[in-house]
Amino acid sequence: MAPAQAYTPNLRLQQHRARLNLSQEEVAEELARLAWVHYEIKVGVNADMVGKWERGEKRPSKLYRELLCQLYKTTPEGLGFRPMNRRTFLWSAATVSAATLALPGHTSRHVDPEAAALLRNIRVEYARADNLLGPTHLLDLMSLHLDFIGELIAAASGDIRTGLFTVRAKYAEFAGWLYQDAGNVRAADYWSDRALEWATVAENHFLTSYVLMRKSNQASGVGDAVRTLDLARAALHKPDRLTPRVRALALRQEAHGYALAGDATGCARALEAAAEQAALHEDHGDDERIETGYCTPTYVEMEAADCWMTLGQPDKAIAIFENGLAAWPSDYQRDRGVHLARLAVAHAANREPEQACAVAREALTIAVSTGSGRATTELRRAVGRLARCDLPAVAELREALAVLP
Repeated sequence: MAPAQAYTPNLRLQQHRARLNLSQEEVAEELARLAWVHYEIKVGVNADMVGKWERGEKRPSKLYRELLCQLYKTTPEGLGFRPMNRRTFLWSAATVSAATLALPGHTSRHVDPEAAALLRNIRVEYARADNLLGPTHLLDLMSLHLDFIGELIAAASGDIRTGLFTVRAKYAEFAGWLYQDAGNVRAADYWSDRALEWATVAENHFLTSYVLMRKSNQASGVGDAVRTLDLARAALHKPDRLTPRVRALALRQEAHGYALAGDATGCARALEAAAEQAALHEDHGDDERIETGYCTPTYVEMEAADCWMTLGQPDKAIAIFENGLAAWPSDYQRDRGVHLARLAVAHAANREPEQACAVAREALTIAVSTGSGRATTELRRAVGRLARCDLPAVAELREALAVLP
């Protein structure tokens, strides 16, 4: 029996569909509509065809490529339909020195053993850019990198291949985070699931727990107490394999789950344990520090403030937010905007509209410059709590938020 043919999925098509929150059937319907509007022709596209394009089993015809570009508002290269010089792009996209990396083709080629390390370094630069500038300018780059790493994996073997699966999982986790921050829940879930799959293939227990923690964070972001707790506990399943900072991150997620469930005692207990872990000074190497270095005692305190808001104690949250923001590191500008927006919500809940508006204006400036959907969502919560307030500043905030996505 002949072996089944292996196909290379078109991750960029999948990513663009996830970005618009469309099903494959909805994509087919939109393509049919565009074909009639722009060309006055009826086409027989369906969800099965879209699935085959995304799985790499079929290549869309020129007409469908044009329609897909119109739908996703990008170029053929952006959808993976034309060859592009990935090597030049990858090397120029990040300010790191590079060793030669062999690109896979139709025949097996050598993959440089330093490929995984190089790609890890590139991702570090992107993480720094995200902290300052937010997700807007990085989303399309992740799809390109994930395609590229997939090609390398197809040509690699042994330890090199395992290392590339770990890197692929880290890029997918980062893509999930970017989409979460941009406010696209479906795409965030999709890429986090891919990260969990690839971390499992790589048998990277640390990264698997980290991704489970991130999925718990996505669940708490949509108010799902049960999934938040289940995923946080799964991340903590084998604590001896985790570093203190990962334990702290999973414990703060447990605290969020308790807060969503209205359990103040459980929340306080988990926050205390998280603070203890975050305060431990243990060095577990550069890779661990890159992934979790943001988890400081101050970070856990700010998360605690958000929990107290969930539990209906805005006065307690305000004191923590103000103290933490006074010492917030300048490298994390986007998250400063998120915490300012949450502080505005707390002031609004505490019936302090003037303070809420003053803080919200500062948060809005950062939200606009970084494209943070999380900050924008919090600001809309603040305005919602001020709905009965007739201050001009509230009307101005409402108008400014109305034009944001």
